[in-house]
Amino acid sequence: MHRRAPSAPRARAAAALVAAAALALSGAGAVAGADGATPSQSAAPPGIAVSQGFFGILPAKRLAAGTPPVGLAPTTVRNTTRSPYAVKVFPVMLTQLRSGSFTFDSSAAALARARRILHVNVSRFALPAYSTHDVSIVWRALPHGQRAAYVGLLVQGTPPRSGVQVRVISRLLGLELLHLPGRYVQRGRLTGILPQQGTGKTLRFLLSVRNTGDLVGDPSAVALAIRNAAGRVVARGTASPALVLPGVTRDFVVQVDRVLPAGSYRVSASAVWGGSSHRVVTMRLVGPNKLPTPATRISPLRIAGTVGGAARLRATVASTGTAPASLRLRIELLRLGGAGASATRPVATAAASFAALAPGTSRALDQAIGSDLANQPYRVVVSYTDSSGAPQQLTTDFRPVERLAFATRAWHFVKHHAVPIVAAIAVILLALITLVLLRRQRRLQRELARVRDGSGVGAP
Repeated sequence: MHRRAPSAPRARAAAALVAAAALALSGAGAVAGADGATPSQSAAPPGIAVSQGFFGILPAKRLAAGTPPVGLAPTTVRNTTRSPYAVKVFPVMLTQLRSGSFTFDSSAAALARARRILHVNVSRFALPAYSTHDVSIVWRALPHGQRAAYVGLLVQGTPPRSGVQVRVISRLLGLELLHLPGRYVQRGRLTGILPQQGTGKTLRFLLSVRNTGDLVGDPSAVALAIRNAAGRVVARGTASPALVLPGVTRDFVVQVDRVLPAGSYRVSASAVWGGSSHRVVTMRLVGPNKLPTPATRISPLRIAGTVGGAARLRATVASTGTAPASLRLRIELLRLGGAGASATRPVATAAASFAALAPGTSRALDQAIGSDLANQPYRVVVSYTDSSGAPQQLTTDFRPVERLAFATRAWHFVKHHAVPIVAAIAVILLALITLVLLRRQRRLQRELARVRDGSGVGAP
């Protein structure tokens, strides 16, 4: 049912209180500001109401034990903006990313499975400005042979189209973490440590923890310590607790603000979750809080091709960072149309890989692409992901040249290689002269020998 707020000021005040309570409860509610967020399949975090109001749900997270079928407390959808919303509600099957964000499986089979587990009394409704709507939820069943179900309630709000403004669709994901009463195995283990460069002069460590139990939960402690070459602890840090689904590995983030000088360090981490697990890695800093960082630079692209033949792409890939770098390039050849517009589908593709380029070294890119080129403009697009994870793209345009006649190609070859050709001819002439002189010398030596032998025959 709808419950219209008596006035806009009172609604905004109530919205602010609800948002503050949501923050205090560490995720008890989820809201989307009036400015919204781009549609996604991830959970919207709790937030504070802005002056224009918000679109949100309460509660955003529910951990419940019971025996289905059982009715759950309703989820309240709240709109404290000046705009009405068209709301769509449906259950989904939860999944979790390494970052900890919750998302959902959008396949038809997964959506059908979620509907068998969770039932909502309404799937679509209009939500006027400054109003709320309660969505009744029934936990109907569990997946076959399982004692727990991790489902979500996806609430999508669409404001009306207003002139030429971009319409922002808000998606909120309420977590419904349901299980039968009873005893469960609550445990997890630390599986890895990954040092990363943080913002400014900070260091960021990803401590990977896997839930090896059979119920959603969180570790009681995740911590790390950094020791210098002398074995003295120079920095410590802990991660905030957070939920992890069974069988999922989640990265817990620990940020170290203390600036450490260049040198070698040992990073030890531990996680306590039904027991204690430990990991140790070494870390080298090349400057104050500066990790060895791979970086690459690609020289300007050089491309040439002949009509009826292939194109040849050349460049130099240099490793400019302080750690070995690897790079994978995707190369596309596209036809250019009028006004420099390129076709959307490439006429040819190729790939080139560079692995473990040592700092300060470079390697040549020499890649053939395409065949039977026409006498028209082309564009070569080289796409790759740099060491920071950002997508990069290089482009260059060219037009194939007509294939020259054999005599012309021969003349161009001689013209552009005159010096080595003259040197080769000189070497050959010198060799021939040397051979003639050697043969003449051997002939003179044989004649002299015959003369000596003839003069010795009649001697007394």
